Amino acid sequence: MSRDNREALHQSGSKGLLWRKALLVCGTVLGCLSCIVGLFPQFGVARSLSVYLPFAQVLAFPQALGLVILLLGGCATGVGWWRRWSRLALTSCLVWIVAGAGFLFAPNGIPHQVSGQQHSTVAEGSLTVVTFNTGSMLTTSDFQQLVSTWNPDIIVLPETSGYELREAIETSNYDGQLFETRNDGLPNTYTGQIAPTSVVVHKRLGAAHFTRGPVTSFGTVAIEFDDARLPVILGLHTAPPLPRLMNQWRDDINRVVEFGNSIQKPLIIAGDFNATLRHGPLATSGRLIDSQELCSTTPIGTWPAGAPNLLRSPIDHIFVTQGITAHSCQVQQIGYSDHLAYKTQVAVQ
Repeated sequence: MSRDNREALHQSGSKGLLWRKALLVCGTVLGCLSCIVGLFPQFGVARSLSVYLPFAQVLAFPQALGLVILLLGGCATGVGWWRRWSRLALTSCLVWIVAGAGFLFAPNGIPHQVSGQQHSTVAEGSLTVVTFNTGSMLTTSDFQQLVSTWNPDIIVLPETSGYELREAIETSNYDGQLFETRNDGLPNTYTGQIAPTSVVVHKRLGAAHFTRGPVTSFGTVAIEFDDARLPVILGLHTAPPLPRLMNQWRDDINRVVEFGNSIQKPLIIAGDFNATLRHGPLATSGRLIDSQELCSTTPIGTWPAGAPNLLRSPIDHIFVTQGITAHSCQVQQIGYSDHLAYKTQVAVQ
């Protein structure tokens, strides 16, 4: 082989080695970024990524994502160890394993610091709150199952028309007052293709009336009680993070969180957020606390209902503000909706 050919091969090999090192460095950096997103979703970079395609959709299923990353990282590490990969390559694999473990074992990231009073036992006279996206498929037997199982004080029902609910309430023994979404709870872009949100309040709580709340794409119902000791109730349904609805989805979540952080009264927000605690402003603790965080460190997924919990996304929430305790979080399949009903007990201190 001539000298020129040897030099050409040497240069080609050097360039190939540089490219491999560059790819490994990029992979390690991306792995570190994934670790930050996985463990610290409240950090600015994680919040920013979480509200844009395709991250919003992938982050909705953190445990499934973590399992996939963990398996791929583990396999790559095993192959690399056997084939004696470089330290940089093995380090990159280990970083991705840490990222996968973060998503899998800390679905909401490292737990936020929650004040001690939030973990106290719910006092006598607590409120039972349920949220259930019926998908416009509520039947009288579904409603009867819901009220007989939990005897709720407040029921938030996204995608449920008042017509469906009136019939269900009348044929059950539930003594409830119906509140339907008004025009001030809907945007000008609402077309009516998706049924709006409805809320049912048991009459044992006393008189209640409409109040102002943040607009959401498929309807917000804001209720205030004559009894000043009771919290303000928001029932809502945001747009889903579909490509054509991303702006509406982001605006919905921002408006709801801003309202929750600004109101001075005790507040309960329940409904279908189409978002997890990894998405945008929901990732920061603020004044709103997800009731599931007070019940368990592992979130219970609510959609799709037919999937195992590992493959369900916790997008249906009941948020409370500081000074409200939460206890006994449960889910249940009711009827043919693709959402599980979610219930918790709360009490104002």
